[in-house]
Amino acid sequence: MEDALAESAADWQIVVTHFPPSYGRSYWTDLAERHGIDLFVVGHVHSQELHHLEATNFLSPTAWVVSGGGGGITSGGVPDLLGHDSQYGFVELTLTAKEIEILGISHGGHQVFQTFLLQREPAEPRRPSKEA
Repeated sequence: MEDALAESAADWQIVVTHFPPSYGRSYWTDLAERHGIDLFVVGHVHSQELHHLEATNFLSPTAWVVSGGGGGITSGGVPDLLGHDSQYGFVELTLTAKEIEILGISHGGHQVFQTFLLQREPAEPRRPSKEA
């Protein structure tokens, strides 16, 4: 992970993993700071969550989103029949050169959350690509 982030010339640094960054918090906080990780897309928790600019987000300004779409019959709570909740559903990401729109949609088609993410700068300069 360290080498991939250091050598990446990508405009966006997005990490996709099963466990939220709260598992191994110090490891992910360090990587996010040093490499300018913009977004974590994770699972494991069986409800939709968005952590972005609120004071309780230990990775801020790095955002992290829990998709909440899996889990079968083991959701994090009791789903509302009409989908007015954060159980199940999906997350839609719209990426442009300047921003990422993060939109959470419930299993009933209702918007659960929305935010717009701007790129982070890494604390340490990234290594030049091997191809350069």
